[in-house]
Amino acid sequence: MDEEIRMIDESKDGMEVRVVDSKLRMYERPPWLKKWHLENTDNYVLKTNWSKYVADNHVLKKGTKIQVWVFRKNRKLCFAIVPVEKLDAVTRLLDG
Repeated sequence: MDEEIRMIDESKDGMEVRVVDSKLRMYERPPWLKKWHLENTDNYVLKTNWSKYVADNHVLKKGTKIQVWVFRKNRKLCFAIVPVEKLDAVTRLLDG
């Protein structure tokens, strides 16, 4: 994990991560997670392939509220991005 933190915080490109959409599909073009250092704050951002991910997931529109869940699959850092209105369906599925 220390190596991941260093890659995300300090490297030019960040670190490749996996993203699961609201239909529980692993996205085939992984984005990269990077820490952007701004004047008054630091922000973690998904970049590279992010615009394609949004275009392919039509439920993500300007103003859409989302939840971002972080988990690991095969020790790799992953994110699940779920629009809030779809959250109940996903929660029911995960609870089994």
